[in-house]
Amino acid sequence: MFSFIRHSIFKSHPPTQEPLIVPIQNTASSKQEVNVISKTVDPANMTNEENSWLRILFKKFNQTIYPSEMDYEIQLPDQDTKLKLRLTNKIICRQSKGRPNEVRYEIISKQLLGEGTFAKVYPVIGTLVPEKNGTLTFKKQDRILKYFEYLAKTNEQNAAEKELHFGQLVQHLHMKRPVYVTNGKLYQTYLIEKKIPGTGLQYLLEDELNKGNILSVDERLKVSKNILSTLKQQVHDQNLIHKDIKQENIMFDRASLEVNFIDFGFSKKKEYDDKGESSGTPGYAAYEVYSRMRTDETTDIYAVGRVLAELWHDQPACFDSIYEYQQFAWHSTLSSLFDKIDGISQLHQDKLRNLFLNMTRSKQKNRCSLQSAIDVIDEIILERKLEFVLPNEQEKFKTASMQGKKLSMALNVFCRNHVGHTTVESLNHLKQLLKEKLSEVKNEPNLIKEFIESSDINLFLGLDSAEKIIQKADDIIHEFTNVTTELKSLQNKINKINTKISSKDIEKQKLVHELSDAISFTFSKVSRYSLSFNNTVMLTRKIKKEIDKIQPKMKQLEKDSGIINCFFSMLRLFKPRPAQQHLNTQPKVDYLKININ
Repeated sequence: MFSFIRHSIFKSHPPTQEPLIVPIQNTASSKQEVNVISKTVDPANMTNEENSWLRILFKKFNQTIYPSEMDYEIQLPDQDTKLKLRLTNKIICRQSKGRPNEVRYEIISKQLLGEGTFAKVYPVIGTLVPEKNGTLTFKKQDRILKYFEYLAKTNEQNAAEKELHFGQLVQHLHMKRPVYVTNGKLYQTYLIEKKIPGTGLQYLLEDELNKGNILSVDERLKVSKNILSTLKQQVHDQNLIHKDIKQENIMFDRASLEVNFIDFGFSKKKEYDDKGESSGTPGYAAYEVYSRMRTDETTDIYAVGRVLAELWHDQPACFDSIYEYQQFAWHSTLSSLFDKIDGISQLHQDKLRNLFLNMTRSKQKNRCSLQSAIDVIDEIILERKLEFVLPNEQEKFKTASMQGKKLSMALNVFCRNHVGHTTVESLNHLKQLLKEKLSEVKNEPNLIKEFIESSDINLFLGLDSAEKIIQKADDIIHEFTNVTTELKSLQNKINKINTKISSKDIEKQKLVHELSDAISFTFSKVSRYSLSFNNTVMLTRKIKKEIDKIQPKMKQLEKDSGIINCFFSMLRLFKPRPAQQHLNTQPKVDYLKININ
């Protein structure tokens, strides 16, 4: 497989955030003195002494990129000794996304994780976070670095800008602020984002080719549905068209069967007219791509239809020329579908074959919608389950499945309209939707299980009664209420203490400012996530973690402020009282004058 590049300059959606732009500096030591000692530092595994060395290094050189193959000479404080440090790994300095006034240092692995058309991908070993006391704290992070190197006004620059812009629009990548570096005419872009669990879908199919089937039919159906649902949630519901869907751009986690879409370098907003442009991967690119017509959601539907066909063992397209790929896109066949896949009926084979054909029609208007594709997969999954349900129980089972699907759709609509609005009120609305659909289902374990599986709320899996599900929802809301209430209480305390601290007490003012920033940062986390029960659990955990960091400093501040308040109270006790008046002094009386006629 190979990718072909569109030939227009990206102009419609420039990056929305100011990048950190710092030229590379020459850090090599120019002199070699007798008292210079050479040391090698592993930033991910430092002693306290090495931690102090690295802080001196960062303060002295104050640059963006710290290559591992260079020497950095530093002067130790209050000593005649100089150190010549060499890092075991490259370090990249970037702005913090949540706290723009702070920086983070990403430690980059030397292992090449992957290489695409424009970018190289490396694992991030961890992050160094500068603390208020000056130390550097190492945090293990599941992140990757995407590295672009290009000349100005080239396709590579275009791809880097689009990857940045659209990567920041999709929540699941958790993309950080970019780092741009200039080195003469050469430009470099460093993008840090979350490392998506699993591997590219192509590795699953390669393993099946070499070792036999890894997925059962039911698992294959589940993965098929996950691919379709995730495309809807992560891409199309975000007002985007991916434009380069293929096995390599779908991350698959074998344990959970979950998938995620990556690599948004060719993406566009739905309303953008890309007529005359061309991007994608042969074998997955629809006919309109070759014809340079405007692309839309159906372009992605064609590509994902090809991915699903290959998941069900259709032969991947492989030709010698673009013309042959174009002809394949006009009239694709499913010649080897279901090869070596046992355990699926002819009826369901026919349904899947028709689905894949409808998804890969040559004309955009003739392709089925994403939701109708999901409905076909759901129908097959349900029919396979009904084979093990008694005839007199099947209607109840169908009702449970249908109500689960209705709940899923209702939640998606509500949550899509309330992105970043996770509040107790909105969570109670989610619970009310849950109760309404659940009330239509018989409270029997097998029916409750089907309801939950059809709703795609993994958080409730394993619960076998309506009461347990509602209790779980109540617990989620209660815990979220508690942590947000506690956070607001801390904020009020900070505001109250701030009014009592003297303007001359610089240290306490700094601490108040630090805690106030930490609380504001924690509140900002709530607005970053879409509304859902799953995200609420994650948010609650994150907020609680931040509160645990804030509370010890808060208690110390309250204690110090209490001592100060107590001191001033004592001063008031010893304040001289005004002299008492003489006992014979008559109090002044205001007489009311009354005229009597």
